[in-house]
Amino acid sequence: MPVWALLILAASVLIAVALVFWRIWPVVAGRARDGDGPGARLDKWNAHLVPLLRKTLSGKLLVAHGNRFLSKTDGAEHTMATWSLEPSILPDVDFVALARPGTGDAPIPEVLGVIAAPALRELLPGSISDQLMFGHRAWVHVWPDTVDLDRIVRRLTPVQVFRDQHGVEQGPTA
Repeated sequence: MPVWALLILAASVLIAVALVFWRIWPVVAGRARDGDGPGARLDKWNAHLVPLLRKTLSGKLLVAHGNRFLSKTDGAEHTMATWSLEPSILPDVDFVALARPGTGDAPIPEVLGVIAAPALRELLPGSISDQLMFGHRAWVHVWPDTVDLDRIVRRLTPVQVFRDQHGVEQGPTA
């Protein structure tokens, strides 16, 4: 076999390996491991899996970023995501900020209040399910048509009250 043919074969193999690695890199880098704390898991989710899932799902489901905040009340770091009542995948977080979906006139969702994630799952049984995605526990949220939004909103903690309770100056808005 001529040298030029070997070089072409070697270059082709390298390009193929690079393309495969480029496609699986988000999964490799974003995989949650047993020793990862909540902050590290959320960072991996936001940096690697959110872009991959948004591209892969292409409008079928929204994919939420998670946020962290340090509560001045208990000194612990907590996690939060915003759900705008549209079918969404949320990372495993402590709190969910419930929001009305944005419209053409007001594209940013209006946050209605905050609730602990387990309490929200109790209020909406059967419409929030979990699955393991690349080592992350993720929750698929679907708003049921039969649920009265006003009744749920009355159970939420108002944003300003939540901020005051935890001593958080900014958030939850994203």
